[in-house]
Amino acid sequence: AYDKGYRVKVAVIATATDLGAVPEMLGRPRVYARFLGMELSLFYKGPLLIVMEKGFGIYDAGRPTTAEDGVLRSLSVSDGSAAGLTAAAAEAVRKLTAAGALRSRDILKPSVFARPTTAKGGETVVLTYAVLEDSERASEVVAVYAGAKRLARYRYPLRRAVYTSPHTVKWQAPSDLPKKLRYCVVATDRAGHRSAPACAPITPPS
Repeated sequence: AYDKGYRVKVAVIATATDLGAVPEMLGRPRVYARFLGMELSLFYKGPLLIVMEKGFGIYDAGRPTTAEDGVLRSLSVSDGSAAGLTAAAAEAVRKLTAAGALRSRDILKPSVFARPTTAKGGETVVLTYAVLEDSERASEVVAVYAGAKRLARYRYPLRRAVYTSPHTVKWQAPSDLPKKLRYCVVATDRAGHRSAPACAPITPPS
């Protein structure tokens, strides 16, 4: 779905334990979809699909889900095991994607988390950062600074951006290592939303 430019997140709920503090929502996929969607809204505002033994629920940040509901009404869950529910969820996403039902607008800008690192003069320095973007696609600009002076700049076109899979950049530090080093990253999503710059220090090893 993401490869085709859609966004969707899926929660497979096999037992009441999967619901954490709200086990009473087992068997109520539509209600739980709204509950979980509101909980996730700080970093994801897009289609959220819930699958339980009782069927499917979908929520999209309060926006209409008429197209999605139409697809889901034609589907059913025949196996209530975790594996069966997962298979049903995968089939539902395939059907939703094929129907072009996951077309909600991306309204959140990316967030970038840059990790501090160390550097020795003349050596290759690995800069590591993670991008949190609900479309899971972003372009990035990485710049290295010594004070206000920019020492290097790297541009990366639109590519997969998943928070749990950090990106790395290799920078060749000068032999005479400047003071007050830092690097900054700005990410832009497919919809054109740009993150705030995320900067982290580059310091000599202790």
